[in-house]
Amino acid sequence: MKQLLFTAALALAAGTAHAADSVREPPVDSWSWTGAYVGVNAGGGFGTFKHPVAGLGFDETAGGFLGGIQAGYNWQSGRAVYGVEADLQGSAVQGSYTQFNLANTKVDWFGTLRARIGYTPVDRILVYGTGGLAYGNVKASFDNGIVTSSKTRSGWTIGAGAEYAIDAGWTFKTEYLYTDFGRSTVIPGYGNDVAFHAVRVGLNYMFYASDVVRREAMPAGPSFDWAGGYVGVNAGGGFGTFKHPVVGGNGISFDVTAGGFLGGVQAGYNWQSGQAVYGLEADFQGSATKGAFSISSVPDPYIDTKVGWFGTLRARAGYAPVDRIMIYGTAGLAYGNVETAFGYGAYRSSRTKAGWTIGAGAEYALDANWTFKSEYLYTDFGKSTVSPDISLRNDVAFHLVRAGLNYKF
Repeated sequence: MKQLLFTAALALAAGTAHAADSVREPPVDSWSWTGAYVGVNAGGGFGTFKHPVAGLGFDETAGGFLGGIQAGYNWQSGRAVYGVEADLQGSAVQGSYTQFNLANTKVDWFGTLRARIGYTPVDRILVYGTGGLAYGNVKASFDNGIVTSSKTRSGWTIGAGAEYAIDAGWTFKTEYLYTDFGRSTVIPGYGNDVAFHAVRVGLNYMFYASDVVRREAMPAGPSFDWAGGYVGVNAGGGFGTFKHPVVGGNGISFDVTAGGFLGGVQAGYNWQSGQAVYGLEADFQGSATKGAFSISSVPDPYIDTKVGWFGTLRARAGYAPVDRIMIYGTAGLAYGNVETAFGYGAYRSSRTKAGWTIGAGAEYALDANWTFKSEYLYTDFGKSTVSPDISLRNDVAFHLVRAGLNYKF
């Protein structure tokens, strides 16, 4: 009898241990990407808009917010995923130089129709390339608004992205696109050449191809603990307007739109109390974010301000509304190197400046160690004198949108 009870106890203990293991590492049903989807997206665009005018070329850095909707359909065969996607975007991406108003161009809205070809290296993650047609409305003005145009243009687009299945209905993606509307003549002697980069994040809802796939529900994992240290990498884009006010100039300012790529590393630590999450994070970024106005036949830009690198030290305060998802606000100190050249390179400065930053983001736990985040920051380095020889200052502030991957210890 004792031996029977001992054997039963061992079996119960083994079963309990196996159940505990099952809670820690839940079995994951294979995710199917086949089916239709709709979604929303937001991000930023940046590039250089060129303006061939009367044998010259006025080039301006461009930047601005964008956001919109998308819809598509995927087919999956093994680990390969094929699909088509269409999107429509509202856009504030523009290239302008306010002092002379020689040439200003804005992409008011645009859309794309693209093929997508992807691969699923692991369950629930899709990496893909995409390319196809683009169309959009481009507005332009020359000579302080004397010459204007508004045209619907066609072109092409190409890019890449990554998408993650959050649960049985929702997926989250981050995407890069390069879009080119080519060169267009406004009137004889006046034209523009419009191309730009876009970095955006999106949320999709999937409608499945069959009820069989719909029943492949995502298993509930163990409760995720955000507490602990982490390190990671990030990439995205910055955009804004860099201002260059003249001291004592009665409001005269050489303002130019700015934009460019950025990327870097971050490290931080979180504390969690219930659904509230608090933390500290530091990051360091390489940056190509600049605002410039140049004439193509002249070697140096007339004005050129660039943020070469920057970093931040921020507090984060977040809330976990459901397991594995955290939304947060963040703010703190910023520092970085700002370089300015003015008067075709006659006056130059390079300074490390201090400022402030504020923003918000969302982070999702992929598994027990890896998290993926999407983040927006507004960073302001304030005003400083370009050169003691001239009465010119720079006023540098910009928006950034970036995606990041963290490893949690």
